[in-house]
Amino acid sequence: MPRGGCARVNTRHCRQTAARSPRQRSAACVALKPRNFIFDEDILLISEDGANLLARSTPIAFSVRGKVWVNNHADVLRFPDAATQKLVETYLNSISIAEYVTGSARLKVNQKAMSSILIPLPPLAAQREIVAEIEAEQRLVEGNRQLIGRMEQKIAAALSRIWGQDAPTPTKPIDYSEAAKSEKLIAS
Repeated sequence: MPRGGCARVNTRHCRQTAARSPRQRSAACVALKPRNFIFDEDILLISEDGANLLARSTPIAFSVRGKVWVNNHADVLRFPDAATQKLVETYLNSISIAEYVTGSARLKVNQKAMSSILIPLPPLAAQREIVAEIEAEQRLVEGNRQLIGRMEQKIAAALSRIWGQDAPTPTKPIDYSEAAKSEKLIAS
């Protein structure tokens, strides 16, 4: 890994044969409990096929730690430093990889395409600073999500008191974009 500049995603030596493990991770990050494992370390998994490569309903790159089995739908990357791994993970989840995706019935990013993705990497000290900032911002975002959930529950309880009903238990967050659409229809 260079001290600064750009790196390429290199999967040539990362592919492993399938085995079984205490925790199995697929490209969609589904945990199963097989018997054996092929990794017992911190690694970065990158989805290599499926509609999610474009849809991005879940991350395409995610870090795992410990005893895992990885199926053949993910590329496995190892990094000498956790900051580099986090930076690459964040970068791959933030860019469009549409130009690297092939196939129509089954979308795929092949090894050659994956290896052609250039990732800007500053010197290691700067990577660590960037990752610390990213992690601090992610903690704030998560805290705000939790706060929104609590506020939605308080609003629901207040409305229930006003209308004389038992407070409903929210099953999912309110989709304000849908509410805004119906407001526009009512206002018309």
